[in-house]
Amino acid sequence: MTSKKSSALKNEILPLFTTYLLDFALQCELELKETPEKKSEEFTRLRPLLK
Repeated sequence: MTSKKSSALKNEILPLFTTYLLDFALQCELELKETPEKKSEEFTRLRPLLK
């Protein structure tokens, strides 16, 4: 793969990936409010990854 293709790929995929992660984090936060005991462990593990 050429470097041009690879950088174009990064430019397309990274924003999608970060958007997905942010959406996922928001979803986790919403669910955390609804069912704290069930989601807290999962959320605690994900939190550091999103910083």
